[in-house]
Amino acid sequence: MQVLPEGVDPEPKDMVSGFAVNTPEETILSNISHNIRLQFPQFCPQPDRPGQACIVGGGWSLDDTLDELLEICWTTGAPIIAVNGAGKWLMERNIRPAILMILDAREPTAEFVDVEIPGCKYLIASQCHPKAFEYCKDRETYIYHVISSKDESEKAILNSYYNTFWTSVIGGSTVGLRAISLTRMIGYKFIHLFGVDSCYSPTGEHHAYPQELNDGEGSGRMYWALTGNGTTKGREFRCSTWQASQAQNFKDFIAVNGKSFRLHIHGDGLLAYMLKTGATLSGD
Repeated sequence: MQVLPEGVDPEPKDMVSGFAVNTPEETILSNISHNIRLQFPQFCPQPDRPGQACIVGGGWSLDDTLDELLEICWTTGAPIIAVNGAGKWLMERNIRPAILMILDAREPTAEFVDVEIPGCKYLIASQCHPKAFEYCKDRETYIYHVISSKDESEKAILNSYYNTFWTSVIGGSTVGLRAISLTRMIGYKFIHLFGVDSCYSPTGEHHAYPQELNDGEGSGRMYWALTGNGTTKGREFRCSTWQASQAQNFKDFIAVNGKSFRLHIHGDGLLAYMLKTGATLSGD
C-alpha cells in the first residue's frame, strides 16, 4: 500500500532496494519476519508542513559544515534527522537530533542506537538486525519498510502480517537517500543535506568519525563531468563501490522525484557537485 506526497513516484526507475549487496537475502527475510511481529508502530506518511528539515549523515564534510547546520537549526528551528553514527557525533557536540534513522541489516550497525538520545524518535527499518529493536524497545520507535516492486518475497511477508496496510520508503541503496524520501513523507518540502558526500575526502576519510565497517572497502577514481556547448568540465572524486552506486541512484531519484521537494546539499562532496552542476559520470 503506497500513500505518498503528491508528485512523488512510488516506483522510480533503477532504484536498488535494501542492502542485499552486503547482507544475504535469507537474513533480510528472517529479520523482517521477526521484527514486524515485535508490534512496533509503523511509520506513516504525514501531511505537508511548513518549514525545513536537516538530514545529517556521517560523511567527512560534517566538520566543515557544522556552523552552517547550527545556523539553520537555531534561526529556523529546523529539526535534525540523523542517520547511523551521525546521531552520536551530534550528541558529542551537544546537538540533539529529533529523529535517528537506520537501514542496514548487518548486526554491527545496531550499535548506532545502543545509547539512547533523550527526546529522540527512532525510525528502524524492518530489515535491520533484531538487536536494534531490542535497544529501542523502551523508546519512541517506529518501524518502516524499504521494499521495491521487485521484492516479492519481502512483500509477501509484509502482506501476511499487515494485510497490505504498509508503506515503502523509496529512494535507493543507502540510508542517506532513503532519508530524503522519509523526510519528504514526514511533510517537509525544503530539505538540507549534511554529511552525505558519496565520496572520500581529499585526505582519504570516508566518515567524519571512525567507522570500521568502511575501513578497507577500497575506492577508485571517478570522473564526474558537466558537458555542453562542445566542452567538458569536471572533477575527479575517489569513491567506493557503494558511494558510486549512491551517486547514480541519487541522479535517477532526483530525475524522477526532484520536483516534489527542494534540496540543498552542504559541503564539497560529490552529491553537492552533481546537484549544483548537473554533472554525470563520464569515466573512471
